[in-house]
Amino acid sequence: MGVVERTGVADAPPATVWQTNFMGMDWEKWDPDITGTEDVEGDMIEGATLVLVMKNGKKIKTILSDVKENVSFTFSMAGKSCTGGFSGTFELIPEGESKTTVVYKFGLTGCLGCLIRKKAVIEGTEGGLANVIKNAEDFEGTTETVH
Repeated sequence: MGVVERTGVADAPPATVWQTNFMGMDWEKWDPDITGTEDVEGDMIEGATLVLVMKNGKKIKTILSDVKENVSFTFSMAGKSCTGGFSGTFELIPEGESKTTVVYKFGLTGCLGCLIRKKAVIEGTEGGLANVIKNAEDFEGTTETVH
């Protein structure tokens, strides 16, 4: 399975996107497939680790790399697995002073890429991106309410 890439624009600066979604390692705020995190060692820094608790109860140790505060980071399955793994990257690109283009890439490797339906990966990536943008805009007070 290849990498799924989605892009959206948040009506919030990159620092707000970063703080409201990633700092504190409470990724269940934005990732629709996660119910919580455990065993967090470090925050949004190079080499930090956390265990993602998935909706199905599975726990996956994850490590951060290429961390550039308010700019980008990669998260991937820690260690080696005979079934494969995953990797995701967020990139925050400033658009003026109050907007951010958010690029989210996610992919599976090995047998995991064969076992999990591509549709589920696409939906998870799109849902995660939408939540990241909404969380930042809610904090900034820029989310429009539909009446």
